[in-house]
Amino acid sequence: MAVISNYVFTNLISMYGYTPNLFIDDYNTLYATFANNYQGSNFLTLYSSPDNGVTWVEDSVPVSETYTFDSPKIIVSNDIYYLFSNVKENIVTKKSIVLIKKYTNITDDDGNITAEDFWEDNYKKVIFDTNYNCRITDCKLSENKYYIYITYDKELMSGVYEARFAVYSILDEKIKIDISIMSDSAINNHNAKIVEIDQETVGFSYETQYISEYGNKTYQIAYRQY
Repeated sequence: MAVISNYVFTNLISMYGYTPNLFIDDYNTLYATFANNYQGSNFLTLYSSPDNGVTWVEDSVPVSETYTFDSPKIIVSNDIYYLFSNVKENIVTKKSIVLIKKYTNITDDDGNITAEDFWEDNYKKVIFDTNYNCRITDCKLSENKYYIYITYDKELMSGVYEARFAVYSILDEKIKIDISIMSDSAINNHNAKIVEIDQETVGFSYETQYISEYGNKTYQIAYRQY
C-alpha cells in the first residue's frame, strides 16, 4: 500500500473566517470562500489564486445587515460567480439558503462591455421554509454548465433532517427541481454530498441516523444515485 507523506501548505490565512469551501474553474483558478464573524459583523470573503494557492487575492463581497452566514459555496461559470450560503435572518431563527452573484465582463450583442466586475448587492433566497431549517451541504456545477446541483438538509421535526437534492438553472435563474434523496420522518438522513459518476449520472453519499434504535450514536453511510 502506498504511503503519502508529503503535504502542500498555502499561505492563505483567514483570522475570522470559518467553514471554508474550495472551487477550481475552467482556467485552473482556485477559489476559497469563508463565512466571517468579526466585531459583531457577519460577512463573506472570497479569495482567488491563479497559481494553485501560492498567492491569493481577496475579493470583497457586499455585506448584508440582514443575515448571519455559514457554509458558503462558490461556483464560477462563464465568468459569472454564484455564491450560495446558509443564512439566518436577524428576525427569524430558521436557516435558509441564499444566492448572490457577481457579473464580470457582460457584453451586448455587438460585443461591447456593458457591465464589468460587480456584485449584486441583494441576496436572493433560493431555498427556504418559513417553519423549518434548510442547510446547504454541497454544491457542484453540471457537466454542461447550465445547472448547479445542490444538496441540502431540510428539517422535518426537532432533531430529524431529510437530505434533499435541488437543481438551480443558470439560464432561468431559479430552482428547477427539488426532491428528497431519502425520506423518512423517523430517520435522520442528512449531510448529503454530490458524487459525479459520469456525464449522465449524479450520486449522493449521506449519513443515515436511526435515532430511536441507536440513541443518536450509530451513523451509517448510505448511497444513492440518479
